[in-house]
Amino acid sequence: MQLQKKLLFKFLKNKVLGSYHLRIETILHGFSRHEVGDLKIAVDDLLKKGFLIWHSKSKKAIQLNKDKLNEIREFLIE
Repeated sequence: MQLQKKLLFKFLKNKVLGSYHLRIETILHGFSRHEVGDLKIAVDDLLKKGFLIWHSKSKKAIQLNKDKLNEIREFLIE
């Protein structure tokens, strides 16, 4: 849960939505080595919740779901 919030905060801070996206490899570089396995699980969970979506032109890049920004902000406040 904490990693999911950390990841979502990073995406919001960098405004990763709309036409802007990040590749999975780039996201992994921003975290420490011992968090990488848990981070992949967190990304999968956030994709299932609909907070993150695959970028339309690349299946290796993700971005925030702009339709769920209010829900994302509420999730971060919890």
